[in-house]
Amino acid sequence: MTRAEHEDAILDLLRAALPQNIKIGSVPRGMEDSKARDVRDGAVWVMYAGGAPAPGEMPASGCHQEFWSWSVICLAKTYRSDQAGAATALGLLEAVIDALDGAEIEGRNVFRVADAQLAIPEEWNLMGYESQFTIEVFTDR
Repeated sequence: MTRAEHEDAILDLLRAALPQNIKIGSVPRGMEDSKARDVRDGAVWVMYAGGAPAPGEMPASGCHQEFWSWSVICLAKTYRSDQAGAATALGLLEAVIDALDGAEIEGRNVFRVADAQLAIPEEWNLMGYESQFTIEVFTDR
């Protein structure tokens, strides 16, 4: 599977697990993408965050192991208060972790690496968290 196919599978897992009123999609440019700030009830955005060969892999081998990572951004509006927005965004983060951590995509495990609160300009009226997930893949070279 390609990186794009893996991302599509991640999006499918999230769509199956999250409420229908939550926007779910790809934002290749992350928070710089104008689409990322288009949030009503909540949004979960996915972007490819990079990859790296597994430690000790020999570049000359015909097939090698890599780790590909995606960032998942969970956002909520702060209509009533920052506290209410944070609670909604944190609930989305928990739902994303439940949906993805330990999930399988074509026999490959998805695992959570880390998560953190996002630094978002106050004038955007958003609260958010970012979680990173990694998939171990074997690629031909």
